[in-house]
Amino acid sequence: MFRTVSQLYKDQLSKLMITLRNTNPNFVRCILPNHEKRAGKIEAPMVLDQLRCNGVLEGIRICRQGFPNRIPFQVRPFF
Repeated sequence: MFRTVSQLYKDQLSKLMITLRNTNPNFVRCILPNHEKRAGKIEAPMVLDQLRCNGVLEGIRICRQGFPNRIPFQVRPFF
């Protein structure tokens, strides 16, 4: 059976939504410690820049102000 790219995308999105409904997803942010990727060496400015760009520092600031850091996932139809 021939399927268009948009049909494949819609099917993949539906499968993803099923997975999200059946799990408690968490997000992991990987931070590189240095440009050489060597163990035991940390370049603080590089790490700080990554934390800032990934929104981690902003998230910490918001939590400190008393806002919730977790919002329940609600299923909404896409189509």
